[in-house]
Amino acid sequence: MENKRTMTSFEYSYLLNELQSLVGKKINKIYELDNNLFRFKIGKEDLVVELGKRIHLTLFIDNAPEKPSNFTMFLRKRLKGAVIKKIYQHNTDRVIILECENEEKYKLIFEMFAKGNFIVLDNDNKIISPYHREDWKDRILRRNEKYIFPKNKTFSFKSSIEEIEELLDDKFIIVCLSKLPLGTIYIKQILDNCEIDEKKQGNTLTKENKIKIVKEIEKTVEKAAPYAHINGDNIEEVSLIKLKQYKLFPSLNEILDKYYYTPKEEEEEESKELKKLKNRLNLQIEHLKGLEEQETEFKKMGEKIYEKYSELEKLKTWINKKIAEKDWDTIDTELKKINAKINKKTKEVEIEIKN
Repeated sequence: MENKRTMTSFEYSYLLNELQSLVGKKINKIYELDNNLFRFKIGKEDLVVELGKRIHLTLFIDNAPEKPSNFTMFLRKRLKGAVIKKIYQHNTDRVIILECENEEKYKLIFEMFAKGNFIVLDNDNKIISPYHREDWKDRILRRNEKYIFPKNKTFSFKSSIEEIEELLDDKFIIVCLSKLPLGTIYIKQILDNCEIDEKKQGNTLTKENKIKIVKEIEKTVEKAAPYAHINGDNIEEVSLIKLKQYKLFPSLNEILDKYYYTPKEEEEEESKELKKLKNRLNLQIEHLKGLEEQETEFKKMGEKIYEKYSELEKLKTWINKKIAEKDWDTIDTELKKINAKINKKTKEVEIEIKN
């Protein structure tokens, strides 16, 4: 996976509207593709979740490990056939909740901040199993513990002047507003549209500046749409704001899928094929060495037989004479003396020629 940025809370909020198409569908299969990376087969769709980074539908299917992890086996046992009932975001946090139900009701919590986590809850919000066990000052993520959401002060996507003022101090304005759920990438663009230097001290903003920011935030949220900056066949950046040289797409899912995708599978398949060819070549080389050794050995044997040719011809003539006379006892006796023996049915003689 290339070093791509993480999704913002604002993007999760927009994306979840698109993911409502999964409600009412069954979880058919679950795969853990890599550390922190999961794929859910839901109906005919594939949902990929990289904890702490991204969540979206995908058309690019990577191979899963042949042996599922214990956590994956647990998920399959509990969730196979479960119907998706709800998908939503906790407040404006980067916490995604997927409620599902089969014989029992479950909540799947995807914490998409820091290194990320995946927690399975029962209907009473008790933790059945966390992907990462963690102990925080105000909450414990372990089996049988009551799940507690992160205790962050949350701000709305459409911030009021009061919320903006609450965040302002003597730090750079971009730092002051970084706690807003939009994400720094959008705050930068909003400040640029307002013609406000992002390195201006927050507590020096005028009322006019604050009003501009609030209006620009409102405009950004209301006019959000999926745009992407394209370079050749690659999507280099994602945005919900219309920017120059950015192309509008039908869905954010499509953009994210192409943005995060790297042709891992092709590289792996190519590597597997190369490995297979190398193994075949090594086997052929070993086989060739064996044939060469056999050739040397047979050559030595041939030379030895040629040296003993006259003696072997005399022995052959003698044996044929004794066979004609049916004097098998004499043949056996004489052949034993020279470490040889005869097959009486085929009349073949096996003789050891010493170096």
